[in-house]
Amino acid sequence: MGATTAIAKKNKEILKLHSNEIIEYYKNNPNVTDVVSTFGLSRVAVVKLLKQVEAYKGFGRQPSRSIKRMNTLQQRYGVTNYGQTPMMRQRLMERNSIPYNQPLFLADLDSFRKNVDTITARNKKLLLNTGYCFYTGIRFGDVIRPTNPNDPIKKTIDHKISIVDGYLRKYTAEEIGGLSNLCWAIKYCNSFKGNMSANDFIYYSRLIRERFIDAGYEHN
Repeated sequence: MGATTAIAKKNKEILKLHSNEIIEYYKNNPNVTDVVSTFGLSRVAVVKLLKQVEAYKGFGRQPSRSIKRMNTLQQRYGVTNYGQTPMMRQRLMERNSIPYNQPLFLADLDSFRKNVDTITARNKKLLLNTGYCFYTGIRFGDVIRPTNPNDPIKKTIDHKISIVDGYLRKYTAEEIGGLSNLCWAIKYCNSFKGNMSANDFIYYSRLIRERFIDAGYEHN
């Protein structure tokens, strides 16, 4: 029996005996790593089970200290975020009223961005969609089901050379919004990449791919 087959058989036996126990354990302690070490299952098997019962909460867990802080804010002010409290809102209003000078080139950048957006909207209709992220090979959630706009595997359009980078380095709007500078990427990558170039992002894209695969996401 091969190693892979042996692991699969072990996972199947554990799930047959302890599925409900694993689900309840995760609900009380939403950390896949803890479940893996406690029950001796593979990470992929744990995530697959939790997704089947719609219990999977994604990466990591909220520290108990954060939960306690949120509960305190809820009791005192009816909010869960410190930035929403009355004193914080007042402080922000006061700070936002302080005058400052806006560099003139930022208005030019806004105009450049609008031109790029227009060109991008036209060209992305021609862009091949393989169903997988250009950077990580993770399958888009949109292929499987309707997705929440905040879903980390939602399909998004990315500029390999970012709009800001292109503007600062004096590329034209046609070059930045052009088909050769566009790709489809999962939302998590798009947010993480920011103004990095595609080449600068390669190192991180490999790490991100590994994390998503370890968490049980489909990939090519």
